Amino acid sequence: MKITDKIANAEFIYSTLTKWGVKKYTCDILYFTEEPLDDLYDVICSILAASDGFYDKRSLGVLLGFSMVNQENEGKPEIYFDIAEVRMFEDILKKVEDEHLIKVVEHDVILTNLGKISLEEKKHFKFFSGTKYLFEHQKLKSDTPTALSMFPFYKDMGIYSDMVEKKQIWPDDEIIDSIIHYEMTPLLKRLEYQSKEKANIYQAEQQEYFDLDNRNLFIYSIL
Repeated sequence: MKITDKIANAEFIYSTLTKWGVKKYTCDILYFTEEPLDDLYDVICSILAASDGFYDKRSLGVLLGFSMVNQENEGKPEIYFDIAEVRMFEDILKKVEDEHLIKVVEHDVILTNLGKISLEEKKHFKFFSGTKYLFEHQKLKSDTPTALSMFPFYKDMGIYSDMVEKKQIWPDDEIIDSIIHYEMTPLLKRLEYQSKEKANIYQAEQQEYFDLDNRNLFIYSIL
């Protein structure tokens, strides 16, 4: 009889609560979150992308419908300079610049690498530093060390850890592409296996020392 047939025909006997010992390491991590790109960010980044990545600041304001200058049509005033609208436009630019999607340099508005990638992927990225626990079995042994190090703690045992001590950061724009399209390493994969939700951890450093911890687990017996 195949093992799958045995399991299918098995009879549940009992379950018991037991304590499972684990080692708990601390990892310093860098990660990012993703959200749909806001319409405002999309419009401004799209205009810049269509203009080789930069645009005259005042001309951009006029294009977006703000009264940045006095304009005439056939010798008659058509649009009047409005300081309130200029300030409103400045506030919008600051909001987008604070997200590092654009950079305002004197009279130019420049699309950043982050802005370009955000537009291409239609995602709003935010970056953080923090810490996260990494678990290892305390007593379980295996002839294949990789099987233990890559053990899916959350999927198989419901054991996971959250990111803590979160602090927003802004990486250098020149390396932003390599961060968003990061290369998966064994340590990052282990942290992924111990996460309840998707976590875009692109850099991690495991501290040398660990604590011992016990987790309550149900052990099921079948016949």
